[in-house]
Amino acid sequence: MGSDEELGQSTVEYAIVLAAFLAAVIALGAMWRIAHEGGFQRLGEKAASHVVSADGMRDIVLF
Repeated sequence: MGSDEELGQSTVEYAIVLAAFLAAVIALGAMWRIAHEGGFQRLGEKAASHVVSADGMRDIVLF
């Protein structure tokens, strides 16, 4: 077995890796939920330069 310092260091490394892994899993879950609810589609529509709306035809013609 290693010394107490080595055991403490491995515990800290394990905690850091576990926290990073959990953060990645939570982020992927959040992105999955947003994609499932159409959030990315809404963001794309909002960012489009000529979204079809009341002024959409004018936007398309001036584009």
